[in-house]
Amino acid sequence: TSGAAIWLPITSKEFKPSDAAGDDLVAAAVRQISDEAQKYGLPVVLYPHFGNLIQRVADAARICEKVNRPNVGLTFNLCHWLRADGPDSLHRVMAIAAPHLRLVTINGADRDGHDWDRLIQPLDSGTYDVGLVLRQLRKIRYHGPIGLQGYQVARHFHIEPAENLRRSMAAWQKLAARA
Repeated sequence: TSGAAIWLPITSKEFKPSDAAGDDLVAAAVRQISDEAQKYGLPVVLYPHFGNLIQRVADAARICEKVNRPNVGLTFNLCHWLRADGPDSLHRVMAIAAPHLRLVTINGADRDGHDWDRLIQPLDSGTYDVGLVLRQLRKIRYHGPIGLQGYQVARHFHIEPAENLRRSMAAWQKLAARA
């Protein structure tokens, strides 16, 4: 396989974030996308994003179950999870995600951050212990890709992307060794 995936956020003008009333409509659309993606051997990975119809991991898991296709899964994104569910929900959310988890994105973040400049930081920054996520991923036996979320880090922290990557890779080495 190419390693590519269809990374799919779901928005709506009709339904509010996390509104299960939109599930049947979303599931039908995801099935259509899944069928087309399957022709090319591509997975479809739902992307829970704060403020979107699929806002929480639980929303994405609910759609995965309704769609019931082997090439449809979900993303655990640290910053959107912190914003939508909060840091004390990690074990519960990972248990919900585990059967469908295909992609994880991490970054530095403040444990109680509410704004994006506190929720998306270089991996070596912030008050949230990202090692908790890595240990939970090990516990649920996740072996898929883990990416670095770097949206707006250069702007908010006045560091170049190459510097963010260098710092974050050094932090990753330490986190991975401890996990």
